[in-house]
Amino acid sequence: MIRRISMKTAEWLLRAGAIPAQDRELYEYGVYSVLFSMAPMALVLVVGGILHMSAEGFLLIFPFMLIRKFCGGFHFRSPGLCLLTSTALLTAFLLWVRAVLRTGEYGWFTAALLVSFAMVVKFSPIDSEGRRLTQAEKKVFKKIAAALAGATVAVCGLLACLDCPQIAVPVGAGLILAAALQFPCLFVHKPQKE
Repeated sequence: MIRRISMKTAEWLLRAGAIPAQDRELYEYGVYSVLFSMAPMALVLVVGGILHMSAEGFLLIFPFMLIRKFCGGFHFRSPGLCLLTSTALLTAFLLWVRAVLRTGEYGWFTAALLVSFAMVVKFSPIDSEGRRLTQAEKKVFKKIAAALAGATVAVCGLLACLDCPQIAVPVGAGLILAAALQFPCLFVHKPQKE
């Protein structure tokens, strides 16, 4: 669907005379990139709206999108399967956030947050088949992923000290979700370099 919208937008820009014919693919890619990067935000706002958790959804997806960009993780090849699984995961995580906030049981949540921090620091970045990282990019991405994960834990700790669990829990859940998407990649066999 995103690909079709980007193609139609580039066609419209071409017909309107806004872009030259030789730049059509470039604009198509640009529109696709913008729409694809906004998809998680749109999805969580829909799911959060249905669950009456829009604020929690935003607080979860913001750190997730930042950390995920640099830590990498599992990706489906099929956009339909990706959308279905993403919807299920976001729904599950938002319901988990609701349960943690209602029960006030923060021990398991804190443990999951700290394990997730350790995973992101240790395993980032996880390379994607779609775009391989150079050694230099891997070093930079690792540092950024670790810094973002550390900042997330620090913000959660500060918010907990300020007695603001309604903000700390969804923010921390964003880090936990990013680490959870790294987990399947740890079991995928990678061919040895020759």
